[in-house]
Order: sequence, then C-alpha cells, then structure tokens
Amino acid sequence: MSSGLESLPVLYNGRLQPFDSVARHVLISIQEKTRVTRLVDTQKEDISPSKWLWGTITSQKEPLNDKVFLIRDPDIKHELTLTDKDNYFSFNEISMHLISIQKKADDFRQKDKHDLNAYENNILKLSNKLNLFSSLFYTFASHSDVSFFEYFSHYEQHVPKGLELFNVYNSTGLLEDIEDRKQLNKFNHYFKNHLVFSKNSSLHFFPNMESPTDYTQWKNTGAQLLQYLDQSFTSHPILENLAKATQYEPSSSEFHSLMKDTTSIYKESLGTAYNYVYLEYLLNTYNPFIYALYLYVLIILMSLFYYLIQNEKLFSYSKYLCYAAFLLHTIGLGLRMLIQGRPPVTNLYSSAIFIGWVGIILAFIQEKIFKHKIGYFIASILGSITLIIAYHLSFQSDTLEQMQAVLDSNFWLSTHVVTITLGYSGTYLAGLLGTFYILYTFFKKSSPVLNKELYTMVYGIICFSLFFSFIGTVLGGIWADQSWGRFWGWDPKENGALLIVLWNAIILHSRLAGIVKERGLMLMVIFGNIVTSFSWFGVNMLGVGLHSYGFMESAFNALIFYCITQFVIILIGVQSGPPEKLNR
Repeated sequence: MSSGLESLPVLYNGRLQPFDSVARHVLISIQEKTRVTRLVDTQKEDISPSKWLWGTITSQKEPLNDKVFLIRDPDIKHELTLTDKDNYFSFNEISMHLISIQKKADDFRQKDKHDLNAYENNILKLSNKLNLFSSLFYTFASHSDVSFFEYFSHYEQHVPKGLELFNVYNSTGLLEDIEDRKQLNKFNHYFKNHLVFSKNSSLHFFPNMESPTDYTQWKNTGAQLLQYLDQSFTSHPILENLAKATQYEPSSSEFHSLMKDTTSIYKESLGTAYNYVYLEYLLNTYNPFIYALYLYVLIILMSLFYYLIQNEKLFSYSKYLCYAAFLLHTIGLGLRMLIQGRPPVTNLYSSAIFIGWVGIILAFIQEKIFKHKIGYFIASILGSITLIIAYHLSFQSDTLEQMQAVLDSNFWLSTHVVTITLGYSGTYLAGLLGTFYILYTFFKKSSPVLNKELYTMVYGIICFSLFFSFIGTVLGGIWADQSWGRFWGWDPKENGALLIVLWNAIILHSRLAGIVKERGLMLMVIFGNIVTSFSWFGVNMLGVGLHSYGFMESAFNALIFYCITQFVIILIGVQSGPPEKLNR
C-alpha cells in the first residue's frame, strides 16, 4: 500500500519527478540496483526505494548500516580493510576512510580523464557515491540529539527573538545580558547550519507558493529555513508537514495523513504539472515494459511449440498475446512521451523502446500481407531483445533526464532523431528475418514459397531502411549546421549513420546487379545488424566526438558478444549454402 510519499514531487537534477523516481536513481547511482535488503533481527527484509531514501534524508541510523555501496575493485577493498569476497558495503564500514578517499579523488580530478587508470576511475566513482549519499543527509538533518521536527519547532520559536537580538547587536555592537548573548550565539548556529544545508542538499521539496511552476525558485530545506530570516515571510505549509512527518514511520496512519495533506497542497499549487509527476509514479509502479517483455518471451516459446506441433489454437493465442504485449509497449511509450512532452526518442533508453515498437508494427504489416505465420514470432523476438536492452540501459542514468541544451529541440527530435531511428528499426528487422531464413533452412528442408516471401519482405524493408536512414542523416547534417556551424564533421556518430546508408545501398545494388540473390541477400542483411549496432552503441562508447555518451564496460561486452553471434550465423549460412549458391 502506498503511503503517499512515493508520488511526492521533488526537484532533483533539474527535473520535477516523484520521490520514488529520485529514490530509484539514487540507489542505481550508488549500488546499480533498486532493491535494498536490510538485516532486521537476523532476518533479511526488502526495503522499498522510497522507504530507504526517507530513512536516509531524515538521518535515521538504519541506512548507515545498509550495504548499498558497490565496490568491486580489490585494491580499494584492501586499502579500506574491507572483506574481499563481498562487493556491497555500508556507509559505516567506509566512513573512517572518507578523508583519504576524498583526498585521492581530488588529486585524480586534476588529471585528464583519458589518462586515468581503472583504480583511479573507481576511486572517483566511490567518491561521487559518498558525496551523493552525504548530500542526502543534509535534507532534514538536525545535527543534534533531537528530531528534525523538534529542531524546526525550536527554530521557528527562536527566529523572532534571534532577529531582534541580531539587529540590536548589529547597531550597538554590544549585548549586556548573558542570556541574550547565548540566544544570539544559538541564532548564529542556526544560520550557519542552514547555510551548510542549502549548499549541500540535492533535494528541493519547496516551491515558491506564488509561482510554483517556476522550478528555478524551488528550494531545499536549508534554503527554505533561511527564508525565515525575512520578517515578512510566512511559514511554508509543505515544510511544516514534512517536518511533522519526520517523527513517524512511513507505515503509520499519522504519516499517511500528513502525506495526503501535503499531496493536496502540491496538487492545488502545481495543477497539471502534478499530474505528470503522478503519471511517472504510475509508470514506475506498474512498468508496462516489464509485463510486455514477459509476454514477448511467452509468445516466442508458444510460437516454437506451434512450429513443432502445428496447433492452430496455439497460434491464435500467441497472436492475441502479441497484440496485448504491443498494447502494453505502446502504453509505456505513450506515457513517457506525455510525461516528457517530447517525441518518442530522447536518449539511448528510449531509442531501444522505439526501435522495437516500430519493428513490431512492420512485422504485423508483413504478417497481414503474407500470412506466413512468422510475423508474431519475429515481432516478439525484436520486442523482447529491445526491451531487454532498455532494461539494462535503465541502470545507467535517469531515463527521463533533462535534455542537453543542444538537443533541446522538439522539431529536430521529431524529424532527425525519429527518422534515423526508423532506419535502425528496419535494418534490425531485416537482419532478424535474414537470421530466421538462415536457421530455418539449416534445420529444415527449404521451402521455395517461404524463401521467396522472405526475400521479398527483406528487400522491401531494406528499401524502407535506406530511405529513412538517408533522410535522417541529411536532417542530422542540417541540425548540426544550425547547432555547431558545420554540416558534416566526420564525427563517429555521423560516420556510423553514413555506414548504415552505404551498407543498405550496397545491399540493394548487389541485388540489382545480380551479385547476390536469396541467400546472399540474407547474409548481407545479417551483417547489417553489426553495422547498425556499431552506429547505435559502438560509436557512443569511443569516448570521443560530439555524440559520445561514455564508455560502458557491460554494454561493450554485450556488443562484442552480439557481433560474434551474427558472424556465427553468417558462417552457418555460408556453410549451409556454398559460395556458388550465394547468388541464387
């Protein structure tokens, strides 16, 4: 049952999002997963991301002992005297080494990032994780034995007298009464504390109630507490409620009641903006992409059984399940577009979702035209692969992140980015059909009718891919000219796009010239998967160019593995069809 905390709006990393999203992003940054397992009375207990983050920002003791810091480097473990067999450690296990870690990190930050070795990079990553975790502790911290609510209540009561004493001291330079001097010292202590909070806390809960949708005016707790120094300032209702909520467990009725009141304030002040935050919370909670993935995998298994036993009911069930999976896929894609107010492709994560979505539509169209009963099978394979890729990409960063300034154009995102992604989708679908052709003819007796249909389908899809890849590349050049002052700069991503255009053109010209026919064409479109994967992922990991998104070791390994599988399939195709038959 939701306590209301999960859907609470928070401004984090320049984006208004639900508390649940913030919690997930923080945990992914620190431990590369969203699940927290806590040892409670010798029993392991799963803690939700939101509950864990609430405990952290309210300075509870339990999160300090949660093993959420991922450290794989054996040298770092040895230096920190940590157990080598474990990879996850608590803040308390690392805290005694904070100064030495930060000192090393500061030294390494002075070096060029290309000159850093693995150990130095891992120290920087650990430093960033510790800085993030520490910044959360400045959200609702009292830095004393009392709770934040007590601290806040004392502060509210003390501000009028403190300001009065400050003004007296400022004008006379003297306070004769000892108690007055004590109160002024306490007032100064509050001021210094809140100044530290305002500089270090990364969560902004508090809008300017006069212009709540101006996100530049949202404040964190420290900055909001400093507002009380303005004598004309009235108490912020959200701060009042959240301060009270720090006294209670998220499962308590008092906490639920406070969250309900706080949500009402946000709803009234933010209007439509709150609806988008709540939609994102629903997207996190129900995650239609995961359920679509489960269905796609089920359809693949059902289709394989259908090909073995030829049961028409099984085919019918798989067809309707494929429609259901595609509907979930579409709902998820539509919600993302609605939440962001953007076209479907804004980053690598969304490109994976969209590539699968478009490929499935093309597979449906082909099934409708040719009725060969492989369309739903192919659609499910493409859907499952792309959603698996998207799932792993979701652990890299915020999937609904703010757009970089140079990319902040819905027009170019709708034209260049979507168009070139359509080309990716078509090329992958053609490669998948080519793979089906090679494996089908390897394991079963060749069917001339099916082979001809597959050949026709692949030819049509390559025409589709070449058209959109070419148009997308040209549009990208026009956008580059507007943004960077040059149409073409031989950037790795530009080269990757050009390779796709050239390879698809080579395929069509090879067919037209009679160099290849059925089998040869299929082998060429399978190699097209490698070319497209290099453009989609490979160039992003080179670490150079205007389109570089950074090296990801796990993605690199997966890319190499995928390319190897494509080469293996090509070899199978060559072996099962001798060279002299490749043009037949």
